[in-house]
Amino acid sequence: YKTYDDETLTDIIAEMKRIVPPYVRIERVYRDVPSNDIVDGSRHINFRELVQKRMRENGW
Repeated sequence: YKTYDDETLTDIIAEMKRIVPPYVRIERVYRDVPSNDIVDGSRHINFRELVQKRMRENGW
């Protein structure tokens, strides 16, 4: 397993959300693990906001 950096992970999730129809509910896009328990990878707990910002920047 190789972790993604924050930028790559944000791009992947934003692209996935872009192609999923709006009537499909997406549950728990990112893990619900406290940031102090994360060993490697993104430590952001506001990932939904980061992805939404990226989508707005791309005009999605």
